[in-house]
Amino acid sequence: MRGAAPRAVAWLMTAAALALAAGCGYSTKGNLPDHIKSVAVPTFKNRTQEPAVESTITAAVINAFVTSGKLKVVSADQADSILEGEVVGYDIVSVSVDNRINVRQYRLVVTMNLQFRDVRQGAMLFRQEGLQERARSRSRARSTARRARCARRRWISAAGW
Repeated sequence: MRGAAPRAVAWLMTAAALALAAGCGYSTKGNLPDHIKSVAVPTFKNRTQEPAVESTITAAVINAFVTSGKLKVVSADQADSILEGEVVGYDIVSVSVDNRINVRQYRLVVTMNLQFRDVRQGAMLFRQEGLQERARSRSRARSTARRARCARRRWISAAGW
């Protein structure tokens, strides 16, 4: 079931970006250096077999920064900081079956390596390898293929795509 639409992970990456900006000790409420007002987010590298997942994740991360308003997203030559990442894992697995052995619930797991750098001071602000974001989706469809399509649609809808 590796052919799921890469956009399905967009909302997961939104959570990852917000966690990076706010939950990992770096927020604009005092933990980021005062001079960090902007961020560049180059397209993440894709180390998986899932086509185009890097573009979707990068767009979701940029959207998370824009939505949160914590840092202004700018080009690399104008940025105070840079968030770089690579997608190293993308898996959809079944986690729940009914009494007829039909899959009822799927789990999407995306694994990334991230680094957040202060380009003005040349300092590493945050580095995390193997960061995993997970999401579950219930299925009410009858066939396995149809269940997978429904799960993908729900993830895409949740991401607002």
